[in-house]
Amino acid sequence: MGEEDKLAFYIDGTFAATFVGEAFPSEDGRYRYMPYRGPGHYDLVTTMTAFGFARCFYEDGADVVHFTARPDTEYGFLNLSEFERTPKHLDGYAL
Repeated sequence: MGEEDKLAFYIDGTFAATFVGEAFPSEDGRYRYMPYRGPGHYDLVTTMTAFGFARCFYEDGADVVHFTARPDTEYGFLNLSEFERTPKHLDGYAL
């Protein structure tokens, strides 16, 4: 994983984007992200368009953190909530 991917998050196991900042988000709120032009970001956008939200995850040390992403009115931002931390060895999406 390169330095640019250190805050990467995924949808259904596919790289979608990276968070902009120093650390992964862990509390409900509005967060800036940098889309990755590929199938993961396409899936993120189409899922949010169809259902109003998408379940995503990121790896943080020995854990996988799942969260709900909802679209924001401003490009490059997501509204995140419903964070759930699971040990990586118990999570089916761990990379």
